[in-house]
Amino acid sequence: MSTLLRSIAIRAVLGDGSVLALSELDWDVSRFARAAAFTFKAPLAIADAAGVIALFGGGARIALEILADSTGWSRVLLGRVDRMRWDAAGGMLMCEGRDLGALLLDYRIPDGYLNRTSSEIAISVANACGLAAQVIPTTRMVGQFYQIEHRRLPLLTYSARATAWDLLSELALMEGCHVGLSADTLVFGPLAGAAGVSAMWSCSPGGWTTLLGPPAEQILLSALPEIATDTAVRVRSWNSRQRSLVDTGAAGAMGAYDVMRPNLADDDAQALAQALLDRIRPRSSSVQIVLPGELALSAGDTIGLTGTQTAWDGLYRLDEIERSISVAGGFRQYMTASTLAED
Repeated sequence: MSTLLRSIAIRAVLGDGSVLALSELDWDVSRFARAAAFTFKAPLAIADAAGVIALFGGGARIALEILADSTGWSRVLLGRVDRMRWDAAGGMLMCEGRDLGALLLDYRIPDGYLNRTSSEIAISVANACGLAAQVIPTTRMVGQFYQIEHRRLPLLTYSARATAWDLLSELALMEGCHVGLSADTLVFGPLAGAAGVSAMWSCSPGGWTTLLGPPAEQILLSALPEIATDTAVRVRSWNSRQRSLVDTGAAGAMGAYDVMRPNLADDDAQALAQALLDRIRPRSSSVQIVLPGELALSAGDTIGLTGTQTAWDGLYRLDEIERSISVAGGFRQYMTASTLAED
């Protein structure tokens, strides 16, 4: 059994407080994904099916929890079931769902946001979706402007900003912030810096040695040399107030990645160019890590590698964590991380 946890139990706590024992649970958390996805299997006899299945209806929230080494139940996800399949003869229920980020995907923005900052828009969206908000205040008005006003529009039919998540993701990119969900709380604020390293591994001919955090079974290193050596972002926009073209870029020479956005101010265009460059460049070096399952690491955490005596030595930010757990097969974890951008 590949796991740091000796004894494992899995369950779903349903909306009425009742408990459904699970046999398998997989969940995938990414700092870029729109919502964390999960699947689970649970034994379900015909006699119990009608009552249990009814509890998943109407967007009811469920909590997914695991019990490890009898240390108490730990909640790993709060979400909703989107699809279920039941093998009635075999007595097995299979469900697929997402965390509460699904609320942001399902919420269609009814109108633009007039004279608001990014943080004010984030709080307004959280309230509309029935979520708590953990938001760091921002100061500048954002969005398209008309005369003396700024208005952030959803542009439902004609733009990619059709949902609340699309809008918040673009605002977070421009502000250099992170947007995501923690249980039932919308988090909108700056990414954590490199001060707190959560895990560190050192390479030697015999394998990887754990200096901090959980042991790793395998670490693969990958690179995209062209991104690392010659990357530039160009943003263009027509400024209707000044009746002029805004044409700006990041990293010196224009070219490579061209982006067009309607009616941006000069500083918004420059901020967008730098934010896009900061997102692209870290992808030049990345690592994939396989390890026994654990619950301490989270997407966005900082990890480090040393001992390769190459450019891969350094700090990385965890982009994605996929965890798979079953009563029969144990607990495994797969992680992807990219180079930590310079602040």
